[in-house]
Amino acid sequence: MAQKINPFSGRQFLDANGDPYSGAQLFIYSAGSSTKITTTKDSAGSSNHANPIILNSRGEPGDGAGASQAIWQSEGVSVKLVLAPSTDTDPPVAAISSWDNISGINDTTVTIDQWIAGPNPTYVDATSFTLVGDQTSDFHVNRRLKTSNTSGSIYSTIISSAYTTLTTITVINDSGTLDSGLSAASYGINTATNQSISSYAVTSLLETFTPTVQDSSLSDAEGQTYTTQKGFYTRIANRIFFDITLDVSSLGTLAAASSVRVANLPLASTSTTDYNSSISVGFGDNFSFTAGSSVTGTIAAGNSYITLFDWDSTSGVSPFILSQLGGTGILRISGNYAV
Repeated sequence: MAQKINPFSGRQFLDANGDPYSGAQLFIYSAGSSTKITTTKDSAGSSNHANPIILNSRGEPGDGAGASQAIWQSEGVSVKLVLAPSTDTDPPVAAISSWDNISGINDTTVTIDQWIAGPNPTYVDATSFTLVGDQTSDFHVNRRLKTSNTSGSIYSTIISSAYTTLTTITVINDSGTLDSGLSAASYGINTATNQSISSYAVTSLLETFTPTVQDSSLSDAEGQTYTTQKGFYTRIANRIFFDITLDVSSLGTLAAASSVRVANLPLASTSTTDYNSSISVGFGDNFSFTAGSSVTGTIAAGNSYITLFDWDSTSGVSPFILSQLGGTGILRISGNYAV
């Protein structure tokens, strides 16, 4: 592939006192990501730079032996440069400065994609994976996601992003599941908040999701089975309108005394304090509760599940529990909520 010279070639990196950043590390990544990318020392692309490149005593990108060295990058590829102290980790956690979306000089072939490549993911299960470093800023809740799997591309929405020693990402998949062949994860160019496109222009046609019945553990791994398990939704601006059909055939090992949660909604609800959205159970059958009772439900702030309640004229409102739903319960639920 043809090479274009990076505009930072030959640059002298200086600290606030005007002294060279001797020994500092210059990391080079794919634009908008923390995925390392190969650059070369010559226009022929015959000799690769180390990554990070270590600055020489003059604070210039070096060849590893003290001499200054040009940086060449592939034509049509934009990069991100991150300058970090010599003592920083890989990837850096205390960067001095960074520059993103840097094209080679006179490169007219760079194109913009709606998906931005992220670090290499490590598969956990059908709805989650981990990333090296703290990636919660880029991989944040409600951002759209595209992953490459053995089964092909899976499109998802992030419902949880948490960093400890790794960043753990949990998603709701539009259809299909992540698999052990997971090899790449890219996030949408648009953030979930403060979008460059007005939220009132973000409208989806009829999409599908897969609702489930859960107990307080919020787990789908309790042996639940269904004869019918369908969810449909449309997003208009910041609201999700949905319809759910669930015909249960077994509750597996779900806790009988736990409140019923109908989970895996398309997106988490807004985290606005004290927000709650009510839903409607338009039809239900095979329940085990007092005649004259009715089932209601709410979606609390930040949740991606519905909590169901039992209302009757004598006792008022109490949790609708799994023993009342029973192993053959039928639910038809509709509603809408803010995201």
